[in-house]
Amino acid sequence: MRLTEVTGEVERRDRWRIDDLFEAISRLSRMHGEDVGRWWATAWELHVWGFHEAKPRGATWQRGSRTWRTQ
Repeated sequence: MRLTEVTGEVERRDRWRIDDLFEAISRLSRMHGEDVGRWWATAWELHVWGFHEAKPRGATWQRGSRTWRTQ
């Protein structure tokens, strides 16, 4: 199984679907180790629960010189 199979299908459709993202992460995890899957799971949980659902109040995220805060 190659990652290019996923990206080729994405290019054919001209868009990513959620199953494409999870398949790509699955393949990347097999290629580069389980950390990739854990990073994706953390990012996905933050995206869904932090930005779509829960919007935790007073939470702060920082990456490099960028900082995000919720109200």
